[in-house]
Amino acid sequence: MSTETPEITDEGRRIMTISREADAKLDASRLREIFTADVRFQIGALPEVSGVDNVVEFISGFYEQLTTMEHQVSRGWQVGDTLIYEAIVTWHLKDGRSVSTGYANHIDLSEGKARRYRIYIDTSPLAAPR
Repeated sequence: MSTETPEITDEGRRIMTISREADAKLDASRLREIFTADVRFQIGALPEVSGVDNVVEFISGFYEQLTTMEHQVSRGWQVGDTLIYEAIVTWHLKDGRSVSTGYANHIDLSEGKARRYRIYIDTSPLAAPR
């Protein structure tokens, strides 16, 4: 059995880059470039959201509590149409706090776009009292 990590394709790197750029600028509309029309999106234990318009609206609402956010990707791999990567996100909140936590993304691709996008993360630190 090989211990090599499968390479991330150009399409996978493009999705990762656009996702991080959209987050940094808090521009959910940019994510339309990487989502299929019928995308299914889930972050943490929150309910899954379906359809590109609903997902963009949901993410825009999430961004409303932030001034910016940044990611540090530690590793990633892609097998066929499945892209997975691990990272640390730092959320900079409008109340002046900064919160960092680890996460993993599991993205199922279809024709170069994300058709299912799952973020495994604990979002409870966002709601913690100051």
